[in-house]
Amino acid sequence: MDYLGISEDQDHEDGGNIEAKGRMEQAGWIAASWRITENNRRARIYHLTRTGQKRLSEEEARRDRLLEAVGKVLRFVYARRICHGLASPFPQHHFALKS
Repeated sequence: MDYLGISEDQDHEDGGNIEAKGRMEQAGWIAASWRITENNRRARIYHLTRTGQKRLSEEEARRDRLLEAVGKVLRFVYARRICHGLASPFPQHHFALKS
């Protein structure tokens, strides 16, 4: 299993984090165990499960497809603007710094 991280003293965590980790644990994507740290504090150690690794790979592939599609759109926009004699795919005022 891949190591995900340590979450010391559960009460110090953001509530959304706790809920998200709970949902991921319930879905079987992560597994957790309690350990004692070098500072004698309880820490919850999270690991990515095989199911979680599969889900992560699927999401990475989905992200890559999205990035590829966005890249194609941007290349198309850039090519069209070049064909019409415009040097930049975006008007210069979009990038002007305001003082």
